[in-house]
Amino acid sequence: MSGWICLHRSLSGHWLFDFKHPEKGLAWIDMIMLANREYNKFMINGVFVECQRGDLAYSQLSLGKRWGWSRNKVRLFLETLEK
Repeated sequence: MSGWICLHRSLSGHWLFDFKHPEKGLAWIDMIMLANREYNKFMINGVFVECQRGDLAYSQLSLGKRWGWSRNKVRLFLETLEK
């Protein structure tokens, strides 16, 4: 992974930027860093996947392993973000 991301200072006022539950903010920033910078096409388990800019190509299971969370916790977090 290379390149950089720019975070605006107003991020500190976002509801995910909470020192009582830093794992949520860290997961959110990790997702920003994992997002595709541009259109990309690659193979996952023998299947071609097309990802647009901003898309993530990670399963709930793989994010859970990365963050040390259960799959259910990842699912609930993603649902919260979606709302």
